[in-house]
Amino acid sequence: MSYSGLINTNINRAFNMVKDLAIEVSLSKKSSASFDFTTDVVTTVATTVLTKAVITDATKTSKDNTVIKKIAMLNTKNIGEISSYDILSFDNTTWRIGPIINSTQFITIAEIYKET
Repeated sequence: MSYSGLINTNINRAFNMVKDLAIEVSLSKKSSASFDFTTDVVTTVATTVLTKAVITDATKTSKDNTVIKKIAMLNTKNIGEISSYDILSFDNTTWRIGPIINSTQFITIAEIYKET
């Protein structure tokens, strides 16, 4: 077994061992749009991926405290490149994906934002 296979197995094991700290999240890819000139219709395609993530506590970020920031840790193998996504949803709440703190071939850590 290769080292990357061993690391991925242990990351999956770690996400399973944290039990309820790792919650089910839905990542929505940025929509791609195309325009049909014969019918004058714009068609958009949006896809979602379900995966587990560990989400930290919230902090208020702006001067008037209208924006809430959290940090999400995701398994890179399950989602691929994080920059192709723009929305992360969990607990019936939609969050915008912000700056990427760290992204390797194994783990991705990113800031997520929501306005109150």
